[in-house]
Amino acid sequence: LLFNVLLILGNSCPLGTFNNGTGLRYANECIPCTPGYYCPSAGLIEPIGECNAGHYCELASTEASPVAQSYGYRCPVGHYCPQGTPTPIECPKGTYQPSEGTSTLAQCLSCTPGFYCEQAGNDTVTGECMEGYYCIGGASVPNPTNSTTGDICPIGNFCPNGSSSPTACPDSTYMENEGAAACLSCPQGYYCTAGSHADPCPQGNYCPPGTGSGYIPCPIGTFGASDRLTNETECTQCSGGHYCDVPGLSQPADVCHAGYYCVSGVNIATPNSMVAYLGTGNICPAGFECPSNSTYPAACSPGKYAPTDGEDQCLDCPAGKYCVNATITPIDCPTGHYCPIGTEFDMQYPCPAGTYYNNTGNITYT
Repeated sequence: LLFNVLLILGNSCPLGTFNNGTGLRYANECIPCTPGYYCPSAGLIEPIGECNAGHYCELASTEASPVAQSYGYRCPVGHYCPQGTPTPIECPKGTYQPSEGTSTLAQCLSCTPGFYCEQAGNDTVTGECMEGYYCIGGASVPNPTNSTTGDICPIGNFCPNGSSSPTACPDSTYMENEGAAACLSCPQGYYCTAGSHADPCPQGNYCPPGTGSGYIPCPIGTFGASDRLTNETECTQCSGGHYCDVPGLSQPADVCHAGYYCVSGVNIATPNSMVAYLGTGNICPAGFECPSNSTYPAACSPGKYAPTDGEDQCLDCPAGKYCVNATITPIDCPTGHYCPIGTEFDMQYPCPAGTYYNNTGNITYT
């Protein structure tokens, strides 16, 4: 009704309006205050000024900071309102603002790391970043790929839901593809330390499933000639004639020493009953010979003997004696016979016709 009233001499344009003209006759000729501005008193020829920051003023505002009025309000959540705002401005995608009364774009909060803000005008984050991706901050999609607000999870890393950065695959796991939500356990026969791939278990070691940097050496008395072994039973017992004195060997350490024999799994060069050792082996027994690299002792052949343990080579049977197989002590030559060096059995050399010898131990005939 106010705008239909005839302006009587001296009447002013009402609050929320202005007019800089003359000769007005009716109130409806007063101009509603311009959006973004306020007109707080009657009789104005122009708006007093811009609406205050943090508020917005629609048409015909009478206040600089309106709250819950038909012509304006405090700037709502998800928006910002600089000075002179006629309508609230949405915070852009990738940001949010949970509070009223925000006045600048800079007050729109960058979307929280690990989350995304999909729409403009958000008052809270939209949701968690998608598994297989990470959101650094300011993401507007759940699977960013621009490297500025986030990206796909790189090789050697994993990114579960809500990741703000990639997480390197821990020791004993790996991931050779992009976009992984979880790393894979290292397969048997391999070890995993770099995160991006599985490496073959090195020779001399074995790798059960889930092996990281601590692959397991084949134990003393064994060796591992092949890579990608998976358990201790695949380590090879130390070869005959050899010893394996330290863990983690890819081949035997060396040959067993002369005077000793090494059947299998031996861990020292001179196995004997006086010391503790692994595997099967021992000092060479009397009557046998054991050159270096012996798997088993070899019996002295006829005509030779070995008087003590630990011989690496049998000796020639002395003259006046004979030595059968595996002789320890040479035996006296029998009567009626003679025994030169290397005689193999008692009747090997009878005294020739026309001669005799009635004692034992004859060396030659005369």
